[in-house]
Amino acid sequence: MFENPFSADQTIMEEGTELVGRIAYWLFGLRELEVEVWGKKIKLDLEHFKRKPLPQFTSCCPAWVRYVELFYPKAIPLLSSCKSPQQMAGATAKTYGALKIWKHDPRKVYTVGIMPCTAKIFEASRPEFCHAWKWLREKGYIPKDTPKFPDIDAVLTTRDLAELFRRLGINPLEFHEVEEPKNFEWYSGGGTIFGTSGGVMEAAVRFAYSVLSGKEPPAESSAWDFRQVRGYTHPLVKATILIPLKPEFRKEFGEDTLELRVCVVNGLGTDGSHIKPVIDDAIAGRSRFHFIEVMACPGGCLNGGGQPVNPMGTSWIDPLLPLPLKVPP
Repeated sequence: MFENPFSADQTIMEEGTELVGRIAYWLFGLRELEVEVWGKKIKLDLEHFKRKPLPQFTSCCPAWVRYVELFYPKAIPLLSSCKSPQQMAGATAKTYGALKIWKHDPRKVYTVGIMPCTAKIFEASRPEFCHAWKWLREKGYIPKDTPKFPDIDAVLTTRDLAELFRRLGINPLEFHEVEEPKNFEWYSGGGTIFGTSGGVMEAAVRFAYSVLSGKEPPAESSAWDFRQVRGYTHPLVKATILIPLKPEFRKEFGEDTLELRVCVVNGLGTDGSHIKPVIDDAIAGRSRFHFIEVMACPGGCLNGGGQPVNPMGTSWIDPLLPLPLKVPP
């Protein structure tokens, strides 16, 4: 098992670091910056962000990424360079997982994503997502003539899995209690909320807040809650987060606090009505935001096209309509 929230944590580590780097380069003119993540100091070469301006858009929704490629190619440099959690999971499983955890031939590792999203099927099929194969060949773990294989071999939607369970007579309510998590089954609260509108944003804000302020509240502290970025059922959410800077960043940035301006686009909207004004401003250089989350499905991945259909034909996140007491067969 490889929990997707684990790879969501991987994504936010990368995406959060990239956001801090872009801000340092474009707002404060820095060319290098040292950050500390989980007790490890990392020096960032900010020249890497020379062609990656602000605002930074999220890149974890494959439907949104494809939308940009087709209709707004000028915005491609604004997308985060991070892969989605699914693709990070596949590459990690076939490299570190195969070699260090499962002690298995990477060529025989077959990865199946269980996703709430139909666009994940297309994403997994993209020919560029074969990074495990490339790395394993370069490092000599597999022969150079090994045929190319993808990071993710197959994708089932959650509705597909439910149908398989039904056909095979498997009742998840009769499963044994899960054992203690291990290896790739651990994840943070940031990974947990990743699939809801505003979840990626809140996880990124938590990361930036921790790195830039040097503060790390207790795990269950309300200080980790940035409710103002949660999408819920709102098509567009805007917020400004004040981050108190620790001494070294005060010196680097010349300020005591950073005003992190963010925006959450909750579903693209009919004919792109939600995203169009936001992305048009970003392309024209008029955007006031530093970081923008976009999810193609209203409510986020939890309301994705691959989820079981609500018996009432309504959204799973609609707070006004209760679920029926009895689910039709």
